[in-house]
Amino acid sequence: MATFGEILAAADAHLAQIVECLQQPELTEAARWPATTTELARLTRVLTRYADQIATGFAVPSAPGTDERAAARDVAALLREAEERFGSPESTQAIGPPPASHLRAASTLLGCGLDLLGSHITTEIANNEGHDQRGNAAVIAAADTARWLLHTVGRHATAAGNLAMRAGPETRPAGRSLLNAGATARRFGQSSGTPAKVIELKNVPGRIPPIPGEDRQQAIRGIGVSAERIQADDDIGSITTWRYLAFSAAIAHDISAHLARQLAHRLRELDHEHGAAALFHANHRIRGDRKRWMTLARRWIAVVNAPLNPNSELVVDAGDLVLRLGRLLYSAPDWAPTASASLRVFPTAQLAPGTEDVAHLGIAVLKALEACSTLADRHRRAVNEVAVLKKLRGPSAPAPDGAPQASDIREFLKRYERLQLSSRVTIGRLSQALTTLPPPSHLADEIALIQRRNLSPSPAAATLDFPTPIHQALQTPTSAIPYPNNAAEPAVKRRAPR
Repeated sequence: MATFGEILAAADAHLAQIVECLQQPELTEAARWPATTTELARLTRVLTRYADQIATGFAVPSAPGTDERAAARDVAALLREAEERFGSPESTQAIGPPPASHLRAASTLLGCGLDLLGSHITTEIANNEGHDQRGNAAVIAAADTARWLLHTVGRHATAAGNLAMRAGPETRPAGRSLLNAGATARRFGQSSGTPAKVIELKNVPGRIPPIPGEDRQQAIRGIGVSAERIQADDDIGSITTWRYLAFSAAIAHDISAHLARQLAHRLRELDHEHGAAALFHANHRIRGDRKRWMTLARRWIAVVNAPLNPNSELVVDAGDLVLRLGRLLYSAPDWAPTASASLRVFPTAQLAPGTEDVAHLGIAVLKALEACSTLADRHRRAVNEVAVLKKLRGPSAPAPDGAPQASDIREFLKRYERLQLSSRVTIGRLSQALTTLPPPSHLADEIALIQRRNLSPSPAAATLDFPTPIHQALQTPTSAIPYPNNAAEPAVKRRAPR
């Protein structure tokens, strides 16, 4: 699937062709074709959409970048002037000769890119209405993304303006507006990239069931798909699901810590001491978070008297994630997290022959940890809703089946909050460790995007310290928490010796 950066690169390739056309003496005749004016109007309309979105911070609450947004409003006003002077583009399927054909292609690609960004904004705002945004929405609305997009708008507006100036006296007023818009956008824009360029269309991938003996590349891809599905699944689930997922997250962290340790030893063998030290430090952080997840899982067992049978896609995805992480580390092709599973690990040289292999495996671990961090955030908010329900019903009302007591809720909220803060630090440390390698550019972009998502603020809950005054508790919508059904806990494994 194409990323936003790849779509913009394709649009820029057509922009380069337009700039090349501007150098040709025979351009004047082609520029005066009606199709050229039509396509100039079409491109201007798309650029206006970009400027409007930047000006509003993509409708993300508390979007930063006041200066960039103010500049985008000025750019949008100038582009509208050009739009009015061009008039509405004709609705025609016919494409004229260059440069009209390149204008049409650039317009289409830029429009697709903007729709790609919009697919993340609308979904994430719907899920976090009224709160600060996390995930890709926060990256898209960031100030550096605004500056990069302004620079992109400026380059395309300048090329279109120069072409309009050559297309005849009728289009010169629009051309001047485009040139002014381009100059304004470039003055506030920046050409350096942003993590937003590796964002893909918001389209939850289908599950890829693990199969014994799948190769390393398939396993890493499967981990990425499972992590993406976990992050996209906004189903709160039941209390038994939270308990099961806490065990799954603990096992995922156990395997991830061992993987990080093995990769650190491999970097030491490759004389990459700086990267090895950073990974050993990340390993220590991951092991700490593993203990926090395990404590939560055991606390759920202690306080919730309910049978186990979490049957949901989220549970299946978490199981796939654990299974594939284990098969990256352990040499048995049919490894599974059971008490009788083989603990023989791949030799470090076979696990990661070179530093690029270390980067690939490290990013797989990073995605798994990010998915677990999402679970911690989601469960913290779900426990908060249980607290709000109890507050609304009053102390004398009977608790729903399986619901923890108020004192337990306070403990869970504190534990989840500490876990969430700790996991952010862990993800940051592992990201920094991987950037020491350095990884290939496409992997570096993935790491940068995860780093940026990790730094974005967490959606607010009504309370992080229950009980709370009722007017504050009511700030977050309450919903009935679906209480349990039945299943088996995943087996908790001891970490294997190296």
